[in-house]
Amino acid sequence: MQSIQINAIPILTDNYVWAIQTKTGLCLIDPGEASPVQRWLSNQRLTPSTILITHHHPDHVGGVETLKKYYPNITIYGPQHSLPFECTDTQSIAEFTDPVTQLKWKTHRTPGHTLDHICYQTGHHLFCGDLLFLAGCGRLFEGTAEQMYASIQAIVQLPKSTLLYPAHEYSLSNLTFAAHVEPNNPIIQDEIKRCNDRRDRQLPTLPTSIQQELNINPFLRLNSPEVYQFATQSPYYSPPKHPSHKTTALFSSLRQAKDHYP
Repeated sequence: MQSIQINAIPILTDNYVWAIQTKTGLCLIDPGEASPVQRWLSNQRLTPSTILITHHHPDHVGGVETLKKYYPNITIYGPQHSLPFECTDTQSIAEFTDPVTQLKWKTHRTPGHTLDHICYQTGHHLFCGDLLFLAGCGRLFEGTAEQMYASIQAIVQLPKSTLLYPAHEYSLSNLTFAAHVEPNNPIIQDEIKRCNDRRDRQLPTLPTSIQQELNINPFLRLNSPEVYQFATQSPYYSPPKHPSHKTTALFSSLRQAKDHYP
């Protein structure tokens, strides 16, 4: 795989636009706001060639139209049926090579947060939008708990060394909930210290890795006795009618508990 450089561009309140630079081009992931991206590009003296969109929410696509006006040769990839602009439909293709950056991408259809959600993988880097966060996962806006859990499980089957690049800086909030769910997990406490140090220095806490998420993310740790106990004792837990639905019931209970967590 060719050498790439990855930078996080902070936008809005807590979003990141991921900028992937190769020798031949620059790809932007989910530019939800144009002006901070344009400032960063100007400071770096770079011109973007490509945009990848994970889903249609405004904080992920809000800057696309402006960037397209300033950079008319830019190529856009995303879930075409749900976006208000022309793009190459990545819901219909399993993999593609961007001709400018020369990056080879695999697409992972991951409904749950939204029905059109897509994750993009190049090498051991996975840009996962609002599917997975450090120590957390996305809310269910359009999909079901069953869809979301299945999407997450498909992603965590990738090599454990895979690096995850979520679209939001939610790490400390998610870790607070994770510590509430699983208070005797020392790896969570270590990660809280690391992330606090990063944020004190105004640095991103991301990326994370699949291996680390398996260690700290309650949504991936339903077999942990503490997580299981928390989920089954939550007021949001509904005992499944069939044993095969037990895992989905646990996941749904946990997701609702996070939604209502202070």
